[in-house]
Amino acid sequence: MSNVNPSDSKYMFWLGLPFIFAGGAIVARSIELYAINSSSSQWVGIAFGVMFYNAGVSIGLLDSFFNRFRESTFFSYTHLAAILSIFLIFPLLFNWVAFGAGKREFSMSISIPFLSFDGPANEVIGRIFFAIPALIMDAVIGYLAYAFVKERLWRKKDDDINAYIEEMSVEKEVKPYKEKAS
Repeated sequence: MSNVNPSDSKYMFWLGLPFIFAGGAIVARSIELYAINSSSSQWVGIAFGVMFYNAGVSIGLLDSFFNRFRESTFFSYTHLAAILSIFLIFPLLFNWVAFGAGKREFSMSISIPFLSFDGPANEVIGRIFFAIPALIMDAVIGYLAYAFVKERLWRKKDDDINAYIEEMSVEKEVKPYKEKAS
């Protein structure tokens, strides 16, 4: 049975709709811009739009309307894929800005009372500011993948060991002592 309280998630679908529409609009606009200017990086806009779209899907699927589907494998994997894609696309964009080929243009803005400054920033500093979180996100994803694989392998080894111990205990059951007939 699902742990989601229907009264808490009654309107989640409506909360997810703006994200779905925003993601669809971003994807459509990036495809339109690519048709006009084929030198632009179309995949960046599409990836950004898909990230928003999947965030809306992830939020929307928490709606109580979908409670009857929660136990199905297809629903679970669809929801998991939508959530995972967000955490994989976000570092992809940061890695592209930090380490991708080509020139990048950055700007900076400082605004404190009685002083404000806007202007272009150095490309190296901009790439460094994107590289630090990109490397942290890559390390977290790498660790999570390692932990998942390790846990799967250990579970398999534990299952094999448990099956072997069970098999050995069945073979070596102590049989009662019978005296020989004289």
